[in-house]
Amino acid sequence: MRLPVLVLACCATLAIGIALPAADIDGVRFADQLLVAETPLPLHGMAVMTWKLIISVHASALWLPAGQKDPLADVPKAFELHYFHGISAADFRTATEESLTRSVGATTVATLRARIDRFNALYQDITSGQRYRLTYRPGIGTELAKDGTVLGTIEGADFAAALFGIWLGPSAIDSGFRDRVLGK
Repeated sequence: MRLPVLVLACCATLAIGIALPAADIDGVRFADQLLVAETPLPLHGMAVMTWKLIISVHASALWLPAGQKDPLADVPKAFELHYFHGISAADFRTATEESLTRSVGATTVATLRARIDRFNALYQDITSGQRYRLTYRPGIGTELAKDGTVLGTIEGADFAAALFGIWLGPSAIDSGFRDRVLGK
């Protein structure tokens, strides 16, 4: 009697689109697939970001449409960061400002200023084991969620490319991390 119930539960989970764990890195599990903007996104890659080569900061995963190689393209995507240490909202705001300026330059940051300020206002303190997920939906914007709770959405493909570019762009904060996530 238990086996049919288990099979039914698994089928129901798949039917409603809940992502099932598929892979882990440093003990952190990530879903095999997500559904974003009615597009199934397979797990593209994972990596752990370290600081000074010894302190694990976060484990991250990227989901892209099948066959998509460019993480900054105007396509549905998601990037999730599982934090190993607590970080304050103020530190997230500072890091975002500095990383965006380094990644896309002061001129682009000035163009995006109002949206960056709105995005930075969404940050909350994070404790060890919590997650932020960035989800981009073309024509809608970039959503920031903390542990599955949506905090807000910022419009624009240009904003998404700049934000995702912090970790995944040509001037990413850590090219080794970027290359591991992208499978290079």
